[in-house]
Amino acid sequence: MGWSVRLENEHGKPVVDNDVGIEFDTLEGVSPTGLLRYIDPCGNTVFNRMQMPDFISEWSRIQPDDPAQKLRCAEVLGMAKRCAAEPHFYLRFIGN
Repeated sequence: MGWSVRLENEHGKPVVDNDVGIEFDTLEGVSPTGLLRYIDPCGNTVFNRMQMPDFISEWSRIQPDDPAQKLRCAEVLGMAKRCAAEPHFYLRFIGN
């Protein structure tokens, strides 16, 4: 199990065609003092544009072994960069 990650607008509508699936073990070893520790495994967690510099810095350090997860992490990073660049966008982690 894991999360579906979605880039959405202020109305909660997705702004990309597909959510990205991230597995729980992808975040193993994440610093307990950073933003990523707030991602709820069972619920929704939403990050806003003002949080994106810290989010991007932390997310960039994640290096999963699985090539598929590595690709998905890159997709989430792309969504985070778009969130940082455009007002009224949010990055939502949906716990499964």
